[in-house]
Amino acid sequence: MWYNNLSKDDNSGNDLYPLFMYYLMAHNVAPAQFGVDEASYYHDQFGSTVLKTRNRRANSHWIARANREVFSHDSWSRIHRREYKATPKRWGRLRGAVAAVNTAFSWAGQASLTIAGTVTFGVANMLNGTKYLDSPKKWRL
Repeated sequence: MWYNNLSKDDNSGNDLYPLFMYYLMAHNVAPAQFGVDEASYYHDQFGSTVLKTRNRRANSHWIARANREVFSHDSWSRIHRREYKATPKRWGRLRGAVAAVNTAFSWAGQASLTIAGTVTFGVANMLNGTKYLDSPKKWRL
């Protein structure tokens, strides 16, 4: 077969590809458009390992920040303002209606991500906290 003739030395520089992709993903990050994106950015920055207290703290901060950003009293107006600016002016009178539809779907997407993340990180915090069951003094979540 033809693939038997291939050897590990035929990469010819492909070993740098994963490093290049890591550099692009770590350094060319677009600015956060939503509050959930910003909360996720800070979570990834401060909660690197799963089984440490620092990650539990990062999970708790993500839950608080994402819920505050999505379910606050002014989240709809912030999203609508951004969507209105992003809607082309050629829509004329329909620009506000198109922005309202985009706002509704953007908010629904953010809310579903927030609920899913809250459940996921809450369960992770609870499971991560089970290592303290042998000592009742350390039962903190």
